Amino acid sequence: MFLLTRETIAYNISKNQLQISDADPAGFGATFYYFRLGSSVRIWAGGGHEDRSIELSRQPDGTYPLPPGAYATVFSHETFYCSEKIFAFFGQSTALGVDQGLQLVHGPTIDPRFNNPLKMGLKNLLDEPVPIRFKQQLGKVLFFDVSDTYPLGDHGQAI
Repeated sequence: MFLLTRETIAYNISKNQLQISDADPAGFGATFYYFRLGSSVRIWAGGGHEDRSIELSRQPDGTYPLPPGAYATVFSHETFYCSEKIFAFFGQSTALGVDQGLQLVHGPTIDPRFNNPLKMGLKNLLDEPVPIRFKQQLGKVLFFDVSDTYPLGDHGQAI
C-alpha cells in the first residue's frame, strides 16, 4: 500500500482507476485533493421544529446561514469513484473547524468500488449563525494504492 502523489493520482485518473467528477484543478495538492460542499443541505431540526432542505445553488450568493448549534446532512460537490485498487482517507480542513467553528461528521474512509458523492454531517459549534457556501472547501482526501504492485507507467518505468 502506498500514498498516491499528484502524478500518481493523475495517472490513475487517466487509467480510470480513480475518478473525481467536477474536480477543481486547483484542488489537487502534492498528495491530496481538497473536496467541496455540494448544493443539497438537509438541516435537522430539534425541539418540535420541522427539518428543512436547502439548495445552496439557489440561494443568494450560494450561501446559507447555518443556525447556532444546527446539524445538517451535506454531500460533497464531487462524485468519487475508486476502483478495487484505490482506498482513501478523508477529513475536514483545519480552517473549517478552527476559523469557521464547523465540525464535519463522517466515517474516515472511501472504500474500493465506492462511486458516489461523500455524505457527511456538518455541525455548527458556535452560538451564532455560520454562513456555508456552495462549493466551499470542506476537507481533503488522501488516496492509496492497495494493490500488490508498484505503479509503472505505460513504458514500464516507475511513476
